[in-house]
Amino acid sequence: MIVLDEFVAMPIVFFGMGGTNGIIASYAGWPILMAGFGLFRFFDILKPFGIARLQNLSGGIGCVIDDLAAALAACVCLHVFLHYAPLG
Repeated sequence: MIVLDEFVAMPIVFFGMGGTNGIIASYAGWPILMAGFGLFRFFDILKPFGIARLQNLSGGIGCVIDDLAAALAACVCLHVFLHYAPLG
């Protein structure tokens, strides 16, 4: 089930990418989009690095914070990966 927290978190995965050349919007950006989505889902489902504990925060904040943490982890991994193996 996709809820609002997924839509809030996904742009964070691609923070710092695209710039003025629009690599994310171009055809060459598709592998980057797919890699970012896959990494986000990986961290969102497995919830490593204490992300699972964030989900237990009271109220609706836990539901959103764990996705934001997963998106941040995916963003870091994607940036590191693209630094060593550029796709675009």
